[in-house]
Amino acid sequence: MKSLKIIFIMSILLGCIFFLSRVTGADTLFDSFEEGNDWEMVTWGDEAKLNISKNEISEGRYSLKVSFTPQGRKEKNKGIFIRKSISGTPEELKKIVVDIYNDTGTENISLAIALDSEEYYESPQTVLKKGWNKNLLFDLLQNNFKSGSSGWEYSTSLKKNLGLGAFFFIFYLNNTKYGEIYVDNIRTGAPAVKKSVKKKTPFIKKKTAPGQYIAPEIRSVKGHKGTVSQYGLLELDVDFSGTYFDPFDSSDIQLSGVFVSPDRRILNVDGFLYSAKFDSEKIQDPVWKIRFTPDKSGTWKYFVKVRNPKGKVRSSMYQFTCSPSSRDGFIRVDKGHPEFFSTDRGTFYYPIGQNVGWASQTEYDQYFTEMAANGENWGRLWMANWNVALEWKPMGYYRGLGSYNLNNALRLDEIMQAAEKKSVYLQLVFDFHGAFSTTVNPEWQNNPYNAENGGPCSDPQEFFTSESAKSLYKKRLRYIIARWGYSTHVLAWEFFNEINFTDGFNRSIDKEWHEEMSRFVKRIDPYKHLNTTSYYNEFNEKTYELDTIDFAQIHNYYSEIVQMMKNIPARMKQFNKPYFFGEFGSDSRDGVDDLDKKGVFNHAGIWAQFMMPSGGNAMPWWWNTHIHPNKLYYHFKALAAFSSGIDRREFKFTSIKEKLSAGDITLELLGLQDKNFIMFWVCDRKGMKYKDREAPLNIMNVKVTIKDMEKGNYSVEFWDTYTGKVMKKISLNVNGKILDLKLPDFKNDMACKIKKVK
Repeated sequence: MKSLKIIFIMSILLGCIFFLSRVTGADTLFDSFEEGNDWEMVTWGDEAKLNISKNEISEGRYSLKVSFTPQGRKEKNKGIFIRKSISGTPEELKKIVVDIYNDTGTENISLAIALDSEEYYESPQTVLKKGWNKNLLFDLLQNNFKSGSSGWEYSTSLKKNLGLGAFFFIFYLNNTKYGEIYVDNIRTGAPAVKKSVKKKTPFIKKKTAPGQYIAPEIRSVKGHKGTVSQYGLLELDVDFSGTYFDPFDSSDIQLSGVFVSPDRRILNVDGFLYSAKFDSEKIQDPVWKIRFTPDKSGTWKYFVKVRNPKGKVRSSMYQFTCSPSSRDGFIRVDKGHPEFFSTDRGTFYYPIGQNVGWASQTEYDQYFTEMAANGENWGRLWMANWNVALEWKPMGYYRGLGSYNLNNALRLDEIMQAAEKKSVYLQLVFDFHGAFSTTVNPEWQNNPYNAENGGPCSDPQEFFTSESAKSLYKKRLRYIIARWGYSTHVLAWEFFNEINFTDGFNRSIDKEWHEEMSRFVKRIDPYKHLNTTSYYNEFNEKTYELDTIDFAQIHNYYSEIVQMMKNIPARMKQFNKPYFFGEFGSDSRDGVDDLDKKGVFNHAGIWAQFMMPSGGNAMPWWWNTHIHPNKLYYHFKALAAFSSGIDRREFKFTSIKEKLSAGDITLELLGLQDKNFIMFWVCDRKGMKYKDREAPLNIMNVKVTIKDMEKGNYSVEFWDTYTGKVMKKISLNVNGKILDLKLPDFKNDMACKIKKVK
């Protein structure tokens, strides 16, 4: 929200060159896998599994294990491609150095490096001997690449100032059918990013060697019940001993539960630090929990485990009975109709609601009560620094980057529980644009990712490219999913509110960042919640095309809302996924919509969106200054009543968009038509803008012509869109393909349902 200044920065994907040699001179450590695994498989190559390992280590405590079998082979000698982002230019980095352990028992494995910049480049292959291949050096300044422009001869060099984004290791398997390869101690010849101030984590000690740790021991597991209802909550309190310095870093300490379903599925669920007292560098009275939601009735078995750098331990096996329930479960994109939502049980779900970005607990209780009483089933909540963010510049209960505000976490627990009681599904927004902007609702100056505050980013755009920033962000994602992923009433995780307002917004970087983060979430979220993100007005098509971004949103503040909404379905059809207006209003400036005491504009927006082929309704923004103070919830109640019983999956709708007239009054008709069911909404265009009509006019003698009708008997209902009641009902017979329907007199607008009677 909502002023706009976008600066575009060009970025290019990476590269490296191959030259085998002994390493000389000082190197800068790039990745030794001590913070987990940020590498990913590239889908066009052979399949393999990537895991962090304690075996075959040349530096630190961990290495990356690449495991493969014959089942993963796609084509002969296709190769295993693994990819990771990098920053800098060939001239800055000079070289990439790596240690690789070949544990296949053969010397048929060969290694190459590839890059993708203006075109595809690849280095020569080199054979990996059995065992260690240490200090392999890839010289970025050599001229031995092959590419299309060189006729695939190894004779091309990289431009010294070429912007690098990612590089690839390629393992050519040749005739090797299965085995393991270990990668460790990746270095560069010079720092690739600007030097940043050391991040401030007041309560976290510098990590020590594994010998300084004491291995964990599980003292007790409490909360395991004999019976849990289907889609209900099993909450475990796990007490354990052992050394850890960062309770939010899974590489330092990790609590998790392993659950085996009645049909033998295995679900891994992360635990989390629920509460603690922080005294200087000490963590006192820590309470650790695991939250789990069973989705199938029957007998479940599970155990918990704890791991730190010194060792790991697991509990005894427990079990509980999951009893059947009438709960619908989690919200999904409907498998048979990808433009709509449904629940785990297959029940159609159409979101109707409003934004509830921030509030006190008392206000949230009031909002959810009013929303539920008036047919709303959706809300959108921000994890903003003034609401329920987990990390921010040290102040109050905030402890800086990587150290989470457990008071806010407890508040969000309470908000989630309140929403669940009222059957309101929440769309949880992780970050908002202002936190990474110096111009639009600027908060960058207090953002803990800012280097001025001890973070890794010299400017907001680095948040999306810095490996340190991305690692810290993934750490926060892991905590969010561990603590609130259990809830069936989390409709979706939304990565960003209006990301195109962040400084230096770049569409290519935006797409790459969302792809990396959404795939990470899909991998670690045991419940597979929906993922989304949002833009103001102009969205990034490449991001919404990602298969891990489950639905699209529009945010728009425009006084001609009805006319604007008419143009959206054609733009969204390309994605073949649900969409709706995540925010709308007549103006983005504070106080403008508040003048509309009767909510005429909101009324127009929600009814216009309902008559579009969208996955959900349009969601107004001004919840705290406009909707709640003016008691405008009744508009949603009327729409919910009209919507009741309409399962859009049952119809093959086409849009109806017509202009009508009643004397000198211009009317707009929006609707959806199927051979067995038609619904439409007619409005006075000026009456939908509170400034243009001081009082609603009587609209009389309106005739609607509907084409392509099937012969037969029909039931027709005319609805009052303010009371949510049928004001007139008639029966009629259609002999031909055209129906001329006379509407009853109305003011401002009305809606109609036409159903074929069997």
